[in-house]
Amino acid sequence: MRSSIQGRPPGSPVRVTATRCRLCLLVLLLLAALLPRGGQTQTADGSGAEVGEAATIRVQVLEGRISASGLQLYRIAGLKKGEILYVHAKTTSGHLDPLVALLRPGVNLEELAREPLDTLVKTLSGKHDPVEVTRRILDRYALAGNDDAEGHYHAAFSVEIPADGEYRLAIGSSLVRPSAGTYRLVIGTDEPDVLSGRPESSGPTFVFAEKDAGVLERGIVSVTGELRPGQAVRFYHLADLAKGQTFYAYAEAMTGDLKPVLTLYDSSDKAVAYANFAATESRVALRYRLPRNAEGYRLRISSQDPAGKTTAGDFRLLMGLNAPEVLRGQGEPTGRELLREPISVRIGVKLQQITEVDQKAENYGVVATLVMHWTDPALAFDPETISDRFKLYTGDAFSAEMSRRGQLWPQYAVVNQQGNRWVQNRVVVIQPDGETTYLERFSTTLQAPDFDFRNFPFDVQKFFIRIDLLTPEWMFQLREIEGYSEVGEKLGEEEWVVTDFATSFSQGEILQRPVSRFDFEFWAKRHVEYYFFRILLPLSVIIAVSWILFFLKDYAKRVDAAGANLLLFIAFNFAISNDLPRLGYLTFLDTVLISAFLVTAVVLILSVYLRRQDMKSRRAFVATVDRYVIIFYPLAYIVTIAAVTLLFR
Repeated sequence: MRSSIQGRPPGSPVRVTATRCRLCLLVLLLLAALLPRGGQTQTADGSGAEVGEAATIRVQVLEGRISASGLQLYRIAGLKKGEILYVHAKTTSGHLDPLVALLRPGVNLEELAREPLDTLVKTLSGKHDPVEVTRRILDRYALAGNDDAEGHYHAAFSVEIPADGEYRLAIGSSLVRPSAGTYRLVIGTDEPDVLSGRPESSGPTFVFAEKDAGVLERGIVSVTGELRPGQAVRFYHLADLAKGQTFYAYAEAMTGDLKPVLTLYDSSDKAVAYANFAATESRVALRYRLPRNAEGYRLRISSQDPAGKTTAGDFRLLMGLNAPEVLRGQGEPTGRELLREPISVRIGVKLQQITEVDQKAENYGVVATLVMHWTDPALAFDPETISDRFKLYTGDAFSAEMSRRGQLWPQYAVVNQQGNRWVQNRVVVIQPDGETTYLERFSTTLQAPDFDFRNFPFDVQKFFIRIDLLTPEWMFQLREIEGYSEVGEKLGEEEWVVTDFATSFSQGEILQRPVSRFDFEFWAKRHVEYYFFRILLPLSVIIAVSWILFFLKDYAKRVDAAGANLLLFIAFNFAISNDLPRLGYLTFLDTVLISAFLVTAVVLILSVYLRRQDMKSRRAFVATVDRYVIIFYPLAYIVTIAAVTLLFR
């Protein structure tokens, strides 16, 4: 059949025969066959490249945080054989020394979990140095990897992709030097500028953070404690939590009438979950699902109801991560560390001088050096950002820097300090990993409330320097620097001799919150030679002279001498009392003087009596009394002093 459009009336439809349609379709198919398949275009070297599958430059920037033994995995999708993958990682905070590696396909990721990897590192470290250990692990698990690039602590590498598919990239801390901090990770394909770390994200997203194994990681911890009216609140700081994790807590009273109240706070101290808010139940449970990655969460358990009424008793507290059995009070402690351990602050004191001991005011002056040593990841920094190996602060610069950053550090107060503490030198040194050394040499006046003068002048007195941290115990906890604390050999205080010293740690309290306490205690005794030659020996001479007076037959002069002795004892008592506070008890020396005073008073009375009898010419009776007095007078003193000594033992 044929069809013609010649002579067709205007506006009439065009009719196409079936034969013509088949012919047009055949032509189109022929043209399609002659064109390059897939929309191919000819490259400059004459090879064909698919337009729809042409190499596309993709760059993606990611940020994250790495702990000292942590490892973050990323999934890189859609890589093609022959593409060049470029990777660059650099520290943005902390002292992180990053290591990056492109894992071999088929690697068992369970072997890269924290415990297996730590075990492998320890095994290899027994035979190889850390640099060799790093190389062996990279050879075992990675297609390519890098620790330090171009002499810097950032990590970078490029690698040709051997086959199409998905790959995983791991980033963690250098095995040579454990470190932690945040990072900026740049990953790109066919873009060499990635190795500079400058590019920003461009092109489609192709790198995805693997679902952190910690999201589903289980952990249960069990603690016990006591709540009482004086300490009705306790806090427990939680380790870093990840988005999607669920936190569980269960508390029950074990003794007393305790009605525990649970409150979960976020890092800004905003309450995000409550349990038993009205304090009506003795068993309570709390559940909270994390909406985002978070750190600084803490759980509060208290015994106060909204009206402020408190209950008391022992409690058992279970806390769990992704462990719903905790809500029923079940579950054995296991899994990851759920509670954030307080930062250990090692402390020591060197007593170098005792400037004065004021017995009446019950205080003493000292010159001492205090040292604290701790490691806080929040103080870590990138060593490449400074020109030296450490940061150095003098004077108040460190405290001012911490205030500017809004960061807590183990600030302290000398609890028994009176007046100002004059700081002669203060130096703070911070290493890149946050290891901090604080040294302060100071002079101050300290209270000595434990003075006990009952055995004066043979007393041994207790002195102490008491230091309380101002931050809660769950954040910083004091420990001892082994072998540092000591008492100097030349203290400059002539009256006292230090006999011993000791250090101890206990718990203080500030605003009903427990704080860590350090006590540096020392004991000192007096140089008794002074008191022997200036008081006891003259007293013995006076007593001996009083006894010799009984050999004097002039009773009038005997009365005068006894009266003089009585006044002398009174003067002694006043002289000694000027050195001591007005005590509510008698000292050993007071008792001796009072005894001597009483005996002398008896001697005076007896001398007056004998004088009167002598004037009555009763000389035989007077002579008989004198013989007995000469014998019993020294015995009376000896017995009196022996009794006083036994009394004050």
